[in-house]
Amino acid sequence: MYALAMASQKPSALLDWNNNFAEDRDKVVCTHCSNYPKSFFESEIEIGSLDILGTVLGQENTFGAVKGKVTPGEMTCFRISTDDTKGIIKSYLGEGEITDDPYGMDGGIAICKIPNLQDLMK
Repeated sequence: MYALAMASQKPSALLDWNNNFAEDRDKVVCTHCSNYPKSFFESEIEIGSLDILGTVLGQENTFGAVKGKVTPGEMTCFRISTDDTKGIIKSYLGEGEITDDPYGMDGGIAICKIPNLQDLMK
């Protein structure tokens, strides 16, 4: 995250690529407990509890989620990890976009379109 922030001179965020979006094989639903920087949102934000995780852990234990509509636009994705059995570091770097697609959940959900996503996932 630090490397991305330094390269872009903008805040970065950690996102999980959770599910494909509808039938579009190049789109994915991204979220991570809505820990985005304020600059990722296009409108007013709300700070509150994590809706789904709060049902398990208790709303009082999940406060701090930033909720709002994530701003559509260009994005860069980066992942770095280790392959411990081979003793190597692997990474990928790509470009895509955060779309304006609606999604049936509140919070910091980002629908991302990444060309050739299925090849990248393999």
